[in-house]
Amino acid sequence: MGLDGLLVEMSGRRGLLLPQVAREQKWDRETFLDHVCLKAGLKAGDWRRGARVWVFRAQVFAEGGPA
Repeated sequence: MGLDGLLVEMSGRRGLLLPQVAREQKWDRETFLDHVCLKAGLKAGDWRRGARVWVFRAQVFAEGGPA
């Protein structure tokens, strides 16, 4: 966890979470999927019921002090 972000889409609703969210919250894979569904306004677990899920790799940049 922590390298890949998620985008979910179902019934015209979309939600996106960056990879650092799962890492900071110490979520496992299923919890991450549930929360991206909730962000899209869907029900937790809709990723199991036909929602489309995309995985993407993100690079996080910070200015100044440690990231």
